[in-house]
Amino acid sequence: EKALMDTLPILRDFVQEFTTFTSRNNALGNPKAFVHGHIGVEKGIRFAAHATYSVEEPVISPELALKGFVDAVMETTIEEAGSTKMKNQHTITGLKHSLMALELKTGHNQTSQ
Repeated sequence: EKALMDTLPILRDFVQEFTTFTSRNNALGNPKAFVHGHIGVEKGIRFAAHATYSVEEPVISPELALKGFVDAVMETTIEEAGSTKMKNQHTITGLKHSLMALELKTGHNQTSQ
């Protein structure tokens, strides 16, 4: 019960910052919706999920050596951003609509079936 109560605020924050599930929310206009690039990826993205396409979707990719289930597949809008000289500001370079996998990490150890 405590783990669930600790996780709910995190899920609420994700929905408010990165989705358009609530009518008052415009995730692409939300500066917190910016996801910074990481090693090997220089550009960041602004990301908004608009709908859940599927849940517990089976995934098999021999090229990536993956076999398992993705927690959710979301319909998204992504804006690729290039960095500018000004701190915390971004120049938007493209708008894309796609499906993206969402994997929730709770820290809970699962046993294989």
